[in-house]
Amino acid sequence: MKIFAYLENTPLCTIALRTAGRLAERLATDLTVITSRTGTVVTEPQPPVGRDLPRAEWHALPPGLALLTGALAELEGIGVVARTEVIRVREESSGTRVFRLPMAGGPTATFQVCFGSPLATLQTMVEGGGDCDLLVIADPGKRGLHRVVTTNLAHRAALDVMISVLAVKGDHLDSRVILCADGSKSARRAYPLLRQLLPALGGRMDVLGVHERLANDEIKETCVICAERARSWLVNAGKESTVHIKEGESAADVILAESGDDALIVLGASLRSDLARRLKGSVPMHVMEKSRASVLLVKTLPEAEMPL
Repeated sequence: MKIFAYLENTPLCTIALRTAGRLAERLATDLTVITSRTGTVVTEPQPPVGRDLPRAEWHALPPGLALLTGALAELEGIGVVARTEVIRVREESSGTRVFRLPMAGGPTATFQVCFGSPLATLQTMVEGGGDCDLLVIADPGKRGLHRVVTTNLAHRAALDVMISVLAVKGDHLDSRVILCADGSKSARRAYPLLRQLLPALGGRMDVLGVHERLANDEIKETCVICAERARSWLVNAGKESTVHIKEGESAADVILAESGDDALIVLGASLRSDLARRLKGSVPMHVMEKSRASVLLVKTLPEAEMPL
């Protein structure tokens, strides 16, 4: 597994960075911290490349690299990376600026500045051979005026980048985990990645099955069966869980009500066509937009043995 963390200069991005770092540490896997700068490589001062830069010189680095050295300090502070006194910046393809350091246990932490729009940066990193399993990104949500006046990068990535997304809305890595299980192919997409992440999740596990309030008995029974199969899958993966069956007018609204503001919601991404998702929306995207809890939206293909 390989984890990307997208970084901007906001407090919520710092929480997302720490979340990504703790995930990588617990899973003993590589971490890449990415930030992007608008414009081109020639619009920023040329940093010293190819030589050791002592810590005392980091404050004078160009803005993108300065932000990354701040990220390094955050990861040092939580013990993910050992304190270092020097870094060595290299310039790679398309002017990308990179420095790398070892993490505890052997994996590598890569810190990378790219040039271009944030969304294009993520698409290039992921779809251009980035070999990444999970993007961890701050998600301020889309509520009130924010919904009108800004474009949320986490939501754009969830729609437009072919990678599973952990949309961080708070420090929820060790909060209650809510696995949404209705037996659909979309829901089943969550299981392969969740299997890999389970050792790093510290909160209790809840399985949530939702059906419409006016559903017939067959649909209600199917909902219970799917939730119980999800619970059995978790037991086989070494995690105990509790099943909750809820009803309501909207599955998304029930999930939002159950999760509150201190949880990690796990959802499989919709298998609707791209046009349908944009015009009509989907339950996972509605939850991501409205939730106060963090959301793990998984895009991997469902495994054959997963619960139906």
